Amino acid sequence: MRIGKRSGRDERGKLRFASQIVILAIINITLYTAAAFIMQWLTEVPPPDSLTVAFFAFWGTECAALALKRIMDGKNKNDGEICD
Repeated sequence: MRIGKRSGRDERGKLRFASQIVILAIINITLYTAAAFIMQWLTEVPPPDSLTVAFFAFWGTECAALALKRIMDGKNKNDGEICD
């Protein structure tokens, strides 16, 4: 099986750095959301709004930067080619 560029893996079969960051972001967002629900359920006090905004702003910006980098890499490779 050939491992392509879309699979998120390099030639050796290891996950690329960007793919690892996306997986880390998904795990962290899931854990934060679960912790916020549990905290509010047990103590009836939600986490501070500023913490939630900052947390999601950080991971959103991180994922947007990775997506922009991937888009720009794709455009740079196709600069000299004519696409139909």
